[in-house]
Amino acid sequence: MTILEFTYCVIMIVFFIAIFTSLFFEKYTKIVPAPTLSYVRSKALKLIPHNFHPDGQYSILDLGSGWGGILIALSKIFPNSKITGYELSPWPYLISRMRIFSSRKNVNVFRENFFDKDISSADIIFCYLSPYHMDKLKEKFAGLPEGKCIISCSFPILGWKIDKKEDVTSFFIKTPIFRYITGAT
Repeated sequence: MTILEFTYCVIMIVFFIAIFTSLFFEKYTKIVPAPTLSYVRSKALKLIPHNFHPDGQYSILDLGSGWGGILIALSKIFPNSKITGYELSPWPYLISRMRIFSSRKNVNVFRENFFDKDISSADIIFCYLSPYHMDKLKEKFAGLPEGKCIISCSFPILGWKIDKKEDVTSFFIKTPIFRYITGAT
């Protein structure tokens, strides 16, 4: 076996391991690790209520933080806030760790299950999950103190009063974004 053939074999093995890992975690987490498109991200960020000022010190969570796009955007808007992301899928987690490694001092991302975490101290929560995840999170969200902001891309919290809804349309795809304020009646 030549060096070229050996290199080709190693590359193919790594490629198939990466594919297998992605498929395994897609099934395990019940969601595809797709990045948030920039136009959806920018519209979602504009839904943060005006009472959350950029110089404020808030606790901000991104549940299922994926590739880190929302984390980085939030760190630019809220440089004095503590921003935390949770992501189980290994490839998006590694990419987001690399993206925030040296440039984002106020951002942390953990390869942990957000269902096992206490989210009660969060002031702002972002999520771009699935109906399954949103339904499971309902109980956690219900335990949040009054006045906290939840922004969900694509999927609503069924049974909850929507504070504000925006639709983003691009490439023939309509993506709804929902804002909830806890304790709002």
